Amino acid sequence: PSALYGETIMYANSAFYSVLKGNPFSTYGENLVITVQSVVVCVLCWVYAVPKIGMTHRLCCIAAFGVYLFGVFVLISPTYYYLL
Repeated sequence: PSALYGETIMYANSAFYSVLKGNPFSTYGENLVITVQSVVVCVLCWVYAVPKIGMTHRLCCIAAFGVYLFGVFVLISPTYYYLL
């Protein structure tokens, strides 16, 4: 599932950069939809994986994505948006 996590972050970076820069929805809408789809695929992977993916792994992934969102929308100043 690590490839799914990387894909989710990659598309989220692209979408969130455009959101933060104030670009029109038409420039980032597709990436935002793909980000949501990637999150859904990750959850489906957690539910249907054999062997089961543990609750600790799931909570760590959710916490890491939460920290990522906090960093993107709260901590990063406009000067460093290009890092996304």
